[in-house]
Amino acid sequence: MPQALTDLERRALDYIVEYLRENTYQPSIREIGRRFGLKSTKTVSELLQSIESKGYIERDPSRSRGVKLLGVTLRSGSVSVPVLGPEGETVDRIEMDRRVTGPAGSYFLTATDNHLATEGIREGDLLLVEPVSASTETGDLVVTDNDGPPRVGRTNSGSPGRVQGRVLGVWRRYRAPVELEAGGSES
Repeated sequence: MPQALTDLERRALDYIVEYLRENTYQPSIREIGRRFGLKSTKTVSELLQSIESKGYIERDPSRSRGVKLLGVTLRSGSVSVPVLGPEGETVDRIEMDRRVTGPAGSYFLTATDNHLATEGIREGDLLLVEPVSASTETGDLVVTDNDGPPRVGRTNSGSPGRVQGRVLGVWRRYRAPVELEAGGSES
């Protein structure tokens, strides 16, 4: 499961994505530093290292513009959202309009049973999750980590486990996609 980004890390990642969209090349370490008021290139490198350790970018530290985005589509209207399996591994990706996907680092989890039926969530539904490490409110639908598969439930004062994310929405397929035959057309 992706680790939650701090506010500064999320803003830096969003800046890198927008810069790439506008310029077709990455911002330099100095440009990132100027954008966020960081005077030391070492501080910017540590910021990028932290984002990399959480799995959002890959870096080539020998290059000033050596940042590669992971799981981000640079088309202005869409973003590639990972679908995570039970062990936190990426099992698929879904291209979605970026206006509905939430902040950078959002991901999908598949509901594995019907224990959330009272919430309108059924087995097989995809839950769009925003990574958070704090700032949840009582009653939020959250994903918790209890040293096992992630659990989804409402927060309360005695919620067990560490909060990994907040559910932003539910995506449900009502019908399986039609398989196209070898000729490439539907019947």
